[in-house]
Amino acid sequence: MESRFDIKFQDGIVVAELFGDDSYDAAHKFFSSLMPFCEQHNCFKVLGLHQRGPLKITEGHDIQDIFRELKITKKFKFAWVVVGLSLIHISEPTRPY
Repeated sequence: MESRFDIKFQDGIVVAELFGDDSYDAAHKFFSSLMPFCEQHNCFKVLGLHQRGPLKITEGHDIQDIFRELKITKKFKFAWVVVGLSLIHISEPTRPY
């Protein structure tokens, strides 16, 4: 599946929706587009919504390399949410009778 993304400014934060599989090139394209968008809106709080599971460890290293290359600094604050993935099942506590 081809990767694509949608970036918008909503309720005082930047919301980025990502679709499809990740690759180094897709992540590089995304972060290269995200940086000027954040600068334009003077907002560096980013909520990322993704449709697939958590990153593999090798993908995490790729992101670290992209951050260095694009000079993404600590002024950016990221929160990532995997949409539609249930990692924990919460059930009703049992009650003694």
